[in-house]
Amino acid sequence: MKNLKEALELRRKYNKMDLVVLIEKFENFSNQIIPEKCKSEFDFTGLNNIDFITCGFLEEYGLKSL
Repeated sequence: MKNLKEALELRRKYNKMDLVVLIEKFENFSNQIIPEKCKSEFDFTGLNNIDFITCGFLEEYGLKSL
């Protein structure tokens, strides 16, 4: 149960974060550059920040998700 709580807190942290900051952190972590078109199109999906790196959205642009 402790692991679940920690995971939910981490998810909440990234969802509160500004999307630009999240993308910068993800680019540094994954050693990928996210195209501007990808960033701007994600803004219109209505998804949460964490979904940006987990839902497969990036794969449409030939990038790797988590």
